[in-house]
Amino acid sequence: MAVAIAEIQDHRRTEPFLLGLAGAGFAADWVLGWLGWLFARRFHARLGSLSVLILYLVTMTGPFLVTTVLYLRIEHRSLGGTF
Repeated sequence: MAVAIAEIQDHRRTEPFLLGLAGAGFAADWVLGWLGWLFARRFHARLGSLSVLILYLVTMTGPFLVTTVLYLRIEHRSLGGTF
């Protein structure tokens, strides 16, 4: 969602829907990351700190990529573009 925020800032977007969508997506990504970290911490004793951190970072890139792509597709569609 950081890409979405940068996209809004670079193009000076003022559409309330897109601003709300980016903000909600950013909050949802934060909650997902927090829940993911709580889940990953379960494996700390078995795998060690570095392994759990690497596993967490690799696993969380998927949802973050998906939410960013979804936002960009919705933005494109709402601004009159077609898929």
